[in-house]
Amino acid sequence: MTNRTLVPAFLLCFPCLACVTTARAPVPEANAPAKQAPGDPCGVTGDSALFADFVAARRAGREPRLPDFSYAGYHLADAPLPDVASRQGPFARRFVVTAYGAVPNDDGHDDLAVQAAIAAAEAAGGGVVFFPAGRYLLSPNEDPKQGLRISHSGVVLKGAGAGDGGTELVMDKMKRGFFIRVEPRRGKAETLATVVGGAAREGFTVDVADAVKLSVGQWIVVSGGGAAYNEAHWEEIWPFPETWSRMHKAGNQFGEIHQIRAIEPRPDDTGGARVHFTAPLHFAIKPGTGATFTLRSLELIEEIGIEDIRFTGKWSSYPETFVHHKDAIHDTAWSGLYLVRVANSWVRRCEFRDFNQSLQATNSVGVTFEALRFTGKKGHTSVHVRRGYGMLTKDSVDLAGHHHGPGLGYWGAGTVYLRHRMTVDQAIDSHSGSPYATLFDGVEGGVISGNGGPGANLPHHGHHLVFWNFVHRASGKKSYDFWSTDKRVNNTFARPTFAGFRATTPVVFADESTKVAANEAFGATAQPGSLFEAQLALRRCREQAPRIAAAPRRH
Repeated sequence: MTNRTLVPAFLLCFPCLACVTTARAPVPEANAPAKQAPGDPCGVTGDSALFADFVAARRAGREPRLPDFSYAGYHLADAPLPDVASRQGPFARRFVVTAYGAVPNDDGHDDLAVQAAIAAAEAAGGGVVFFPAGRYLLSPNEDPKQGLRISHSGVVLKGAGAGDGGTELVMDKMKRGFFIRVEPRRGKAETLATVVGGAAREGFTVDVADAVKLSVGQWIVVSGGGAAYNEAHWEEIWPFPETWSRMHKAGNQFGEIHQIRAIEPRPDDTGGARVHFTAPLHFAIKPGTGATFTLRSLELIEEIGIEDIRFTGKWSSYPETFVHHKDAIHDTAWSGLYLVRVANSWVRRCEFRDFNQSLQATNSVGVTFEALRFTGKKGHTSVHVRRGYGMLTKDSVDLAGHHHGPGLGYWGAGTVYLRHRMTVDQAIDSHSGSPYATLFDGVEGGVISGNGGPGANLPHHGHHLVFWNFVHRASGKKSYDFWSTDKRVNNTFARPTFAGFRATTPVVFADESTKVAANEAFGATAQPGSLFEAQLALRRCREQAPRIAAAPRRH
């Protein structure tokens, strides 16, 4: 197909942007489905054919084209964020840092006092570690092994507000590592069960040979893949170039985190058990490939909250402008908050000022990052999640314009960025390692080029990358080739999906017929306005809707 640019005769207007003209490559009929109204009895409406297919698929219990992104955020969107200010239940226990020796607004460091308050809350089975208004100095040295630690469930760090006159925690010295780390004490992971047969993408069940080590409510990791699974998973876009060597050597690795909802005997009387999850698988397990999939144990801590605090680094005091990968100081010297193996938790109404790396999470599930601000000197990353499931970042803004904008990577699944605002020309970051099933929903960019990660770990993103009502803001014209195998392109995505893509400058998608899965309502607003919120409303209305069964076994 020959690439050419078409300039439509229409002009677009949307909040915070002047009227502009967009440009695009021609779209084949297959990639531009006709608009139709789902007419769903739950009252969730929209003229998107992609959404209509999702509604019909969920009604019929079949696999939809779009992933179900509604299982993202705190308790996978099954519960509202807690009201910590209520002082009810676990929030009645308060551990005020000044009672443990912290003194705000002085020149002394308060690490020991704050850690003592955290330890007291952990020993009590959880509670609120409260910081009265003021400025608290932390990190008195550059030792990366020393910093604040939370290692038990139920601990909330709460300040008096992230604005001026509120609570400010200052990372006083560079550490080349995160100065607040939330992570359980290490537990030994073990294989609990072996998956038999297949399992459908967007289904809720897997069959296992033996469920004796499994229990309802247990967190597990659906693990497997490898080189033997490459062809089955990637289908017609396999094989990859030899320079994408990780996929050839190790293959695609899956590690979806799930909680067990129910366990029952397999209905075909072949022994073993059928395991039901609370949230859907975002990839398919296909039998007969030679690849092995297992359920593995995972130690998590839960109900961790961090809110109403301004975190401040000293990156602004370093006398150099940020240069990507110049050295460890530029990349990591002032790093803020790191969550590892955390479930059903939240960070909200916080500001991260003058950090190289602000907020990261890995191997975590069901966490909400809400109403966050990233400010100060431009650094390496703002918010980044990987190797997790159902991580939601919503209603946040990056004013610093960090090198990597809203990010994800390394087989993370079900990641959602909702109404996240970036600076002009700032790039999203799908950091290779084949994350999949990601939604950028109502995100005001920024651009979608400049994704990071080593070339050996390409592609940047696997199946089902969805841009829903994404506003593209660049300083000039942009052209995107989403699948270049002869030269490195920093937006190598496996056939992304677009609905309601709008731009302030001309944008071209090269070879759309083969490199884009769908492109609805280009230059207009797709309906429903938010895919995440529409899918969630649909789920809440139809909790008893048919669920996709496990794929049949091959004999």
